[in-house]
Amino acid sequence: MKKGVYVAEYYTKAILGYDSNTQSNPPPICSLPAAYVVDVATDAAGNLIDPDGGSRTVSVFRGPAMCGGKLGSFADGAGQPAGAATGTIYVANLQATGKPHGNVSVCTFARALWLYTGCPKHCAAHGPFALQGRSVYGKLDKKNDLFEAADFEYGQVDVYRYGGTSGITYLYSFNDGMTPSGDVEGIAIDPAG
Repeated sequence: MKKGVYVAEYYTKAILGYDSNTQSNPPPICSLPAAYVVDVATDAAGNLIDPDGGSRTVSVFRGPAMCGGKLGSFADGAGQPAGAATGTIYVANLQATGKPHGNVSVCTFARALWLYTGCPKHCAAHGPFALQGRSVYGKLDKKNDLFEAADFEYGQVDVYRYGGTSGITYLYSFNDGMTPSGDVEGIAIDPAG
């Protein structure tokens, strides 16, 4: 049973699956069909949540092994899905249907980096902590000791040692199998952090 990292590129037609040992810049071990995906997520069971912007659906693929079969999908009539979180599925819509702005759908299946503590009552910001390139989405591993960021500026995934409010330390990047102009946008770590 393989565990690993999923990478979403906006301008390609697949979500790439990588073995969890990415330090040697390995090629992907599997892929799943997708279009215009911005960010992806995994749940505690290792299922992959794909907010597919091209088809305007949210699909869930079986875990815990990488690139499992599709469990099902549902249409997102509220807009173009762009991001997802686990538990109850919260879908960030890049643009709401018929609106000049985005929104968030709540569903069920039936840059520099700033860290915030003490929220919601007394939020305190820590940082900024510099990143290698420009990233919008990043995730922590299950142990909360690695932070992986989808770096759209350099078309790669940047891996950092995560130190909580003390910040991050760059370790390495990987990009084998990614398309240089594919716009690396999203990342999900299996199992989820």
